[in-house]
Amino acid sequence: MAWLRGVLFGLQFLVLFLGSVPSPAECAYGGKLPPPSPSPSPPPNTLKPTHNVSVEGDVYCRCKLPGYVTPKDASPLPGVLVSFKHGRRSWSGKTDARGHFLVNAKFPSEEKDVKTSVAKYGKVYVVSTPLPACTVPEFLGHKGKGASVFYERDIVAGYDHVALFSAGVLDLGPANSKMCHT
Repeated sequence: MAWLRGVLFGLQFLVLFLGSVPSPAECAYGGKLPPPSPSPSPPPNTLKPTHNVSVEGDVYCRCKLPGYVTPKDASPLPGVLVSFKHGRRSWSGKTDARGHFLVNAKFPSEEKDVKTSVAKYGKVYVVSTPLPACTVPEFLGHKGKGASVFYERDIVAGYDHVALFSAGVLDLGPANSKMCHT
């Protein structure tokens, strides 16, 4: 029986305690519920959406150098500075040990039909070569016109989307055959 009195005393204490605690509505704001807090605004997006374009190609020299490829009658030329130009914009890159280059460019999202525009107006130029014997471009129809690029395919990796273009093989040669050590 003593335990029953203890339980009843505990219940009475609990009821008195809970009855004396004010409800949240009575705590502040004159008995009204507090106004909802404003939801945090997302941070401003400082990155503007862009169209990603990559242009690739290979640069070869018409001399017998290390890595000479007999069917092409040329050697890959590493360290060549190439420039991809589209209108007033330009991006540059260098060839690797295999003579391959990949130049990445970003176009504003407001520019419409980027693929057609790049294929029509995009050009690749050889800016400089590490080998004085290989400076004369053989890939150009008219001197200084640059190599045209053509659309290859779209590359999608996760949320990234890149339009890949190719400038093909850019052949350089000597001003005269005596400059080439064959």
